[in-house]
Parts: sequence; C-alpha cells; structure tokens
Amino acid sequence: MRHSEVLVVTKSTTTPSIINWKVSTTNNVDTAIEKLQQHPYKVVAISNTYPEAEKLKLRQILTVLENQAIILEFKEESNLELEVKTAYFANKKLNFRSNYLDNSFKIKLANRLMKN
Repeated sequence: MRHSEVLVVTKSTTTPSIINWKVSTTNNVDTAIEKLQQHPYKVVAISNTYPEAEKLKLRQILTVLENQAIILEFKEESNLELEVKTAYFANKKLNFRSNYLDNSFKIKLANRLMKN
C-alpha cells in the first residue's frame, strides 16, 4: 500500500503520527524548502507558532516550485491528523469534480460533432 506523504514544520521534538501517512518533520522553514525541492509531498503542515514572514516564505516557495502540495497551518499537534486528512480529501474532491465536469463537456462536444 502506498502511503501519502506529509511534511510537518514544527518546533516540537516529537514526530506526530498520522495513520496511513508517511510523516517527515523539520523544525525550520529553510530545511522544509530544501526537502520540498528534493521530494514532492501531498501536504505541508506548518505550526502557527512560526512568524508570519516564515509562513509566507513557505507559501511563496511552493508556488514557485509549482508543487501541488496543500499547505495548512495547524494550532495543536493533537488535531493534526484530522486537519491533514480533511484538507487533503477536500482538495481531492474538488479536483475530481473539475475532472468530471471537463469530461462531461468533452462528451457533449463529441456528441454534437457526431450529429453534424
């Protein structure tokens, strides 16, 4: 079974556990950026204890890297598992809907072309 991967940026020394996810941790944003350049992650979670400038830096780097990772800010590690899974599956549903609508449009177009 393939596990989805999450990068957690936190000052905590413990590694959070997320069932069926491979969790990587780092304690600073610069190391997180290095890891993102080396490996794609599905979700990047950053603690709200970091300064706004650091969080903004991480968000901007993600857009430059054109990484499809979902970035979220968490308050407590006890809720991290729920927040990661909720963000991931909400984004996955949106992508699924978009693909469905695109496919629906293509099918209608193909049907119209066949009638002519």
